[in-house]
Amino acid sequence: MACGLAALEVIDDEKLIENSAKMGALLIEKVDALRAKHSFVKEVRGKGLMIGIEFHEPQEFKLKMAWKLLHKIDKVLFAQ
Repeated sequence: MACGLAALEVIDDEKLIENSAKMGALLIEKVDALRAKHSFVKEVRGKGLMIGIEFHEPQEFKLKMAWKLLHKIDKVLFAQ
């Protein structure tokens, strides 16, 4: 119990939850900005520092062929 209470005290004193939310929002903003540069990034979402990036088949011919090749090798490659 003492260890758990000490951990909660550190989380509260150092405002780790608020910092996580702030840094997560910044991270989502920066990664989401990559969508304009990389057509295979479909969506970026998350909460705090838990971020998910959804990919989809790109429009460019070279990237589309590479995407299809990777999916033939391993269909769930981007699911990992």
